[in-house]
Amino acid sequence: MRWLISMAFGTAVFLMTLDMESTFRIWTLSPSLAGTGRRSVSQGIQVFLKKWVKKLLSEKREDVLWEEIALSLAFHIKAGETLVQAVKGVSEEGDTAGHRALGRVYRLYGAGTPIFEALDVVSGEETGLGPISDVVHISAESGGDLPTLLCHASDVMRQRRTFRGEVRAKLAEVKITAVLLSLLPWVIGFFLLRIDSRMLLDFARSQRGKALLGLSFILWSAGNVSMVSLIRSVIPPSFRFK
Repeated sequence: MRWLISMAFGTAVFLMTLDMESTFRIWTLSPSLAGTGRRSVSQGIQVFLKKWVKKLLSEKREDVLWEEIALSLAFHIKAGETLVQAVKGVSEEGDTAGHRALGRVYRLYGAGTPIFEALDVVSGEETGLGPISDVVHISAESGGDLPTLLCHASDVMRQRRTFRGEVRAKLAEVKITAVLLSLLPWVIGFFLLRIDSRMLLDFARSQRGKALLGLSFILWSAGNVSMVSLIRSVIPPSFRFK
């Protein structure tokens, strides 16, 4: 019993330490010392837990804003460039995933693939390029003003990205709250053990105490399962970590 309480409390302290380190950078080495020497066991555990927590909270950081890619294409075309010239020009403006995707589009075009087919091929790999490819196809079929359509698509993508960011923030709050609620009984038990360990141990050794502790553990496990099920029921599939 004491071992389980200590393990739960230690896990809570570890998670709090990782959160403080990522927020305040209190454990970060200076640039002159960073990367020197062998990584200690504690550092390895810390890196592993960081990755696990990041995966748990589904913190997916995008290195490219697709609305900026769409706006850049619109500005280039508005300046008098063709679609191919705009794709080439925007691909040279940065080194993000979006710019590299446009670079692949231009290379496919240079290899003899029509520009629309090249956009379709690359958008199958980079889903963020899909709306831009759709807008280009719509403009080609309907004869609409491509820069205007790209600006409108950029605004829609910006609103969608903002909404997804808000949803991720709420989901992170929900998951953190669930973890704290799950650890709360163990933390309370730890402090009770520290305050009056003899009374708690005598209670745990009695028949009634064993029955109540067993029932409490069953209810705690059922509560965790229910909490996880409820959280997963409100999380869209696109936000679930794999």
